[in-house]
Amino acid sequence: DRGALPETVMHGIGGMIVPFSEGPEFIDSLEQEITNLFNNRHLIESLSASAKLRAQKTYPWSVIADEWISHFKITES
Repeated sequence: DRGALPETVMHGIGGMIVPFSEGPEFIDSLEQEITNLFNNRHLIESLSASAKLRAQKTYPWSVIADEWISHFKITES
């Protein structure tokens, strides 16, 4: 759950987020999620399709390009 991951991935819809913590709880949770994905092809396909659809709707190239252009215009000033 680091960086922008919680803002871009919806847990259980477009991916799985394992809250980070120090210690064995994190390793156990991570192992459980990976094992669940490994053993469930349908879940992988569902998460993948949902993530792709969300990315296409939320981050279309036209929006991304405009944001980059705006960023560079601001930095040039």
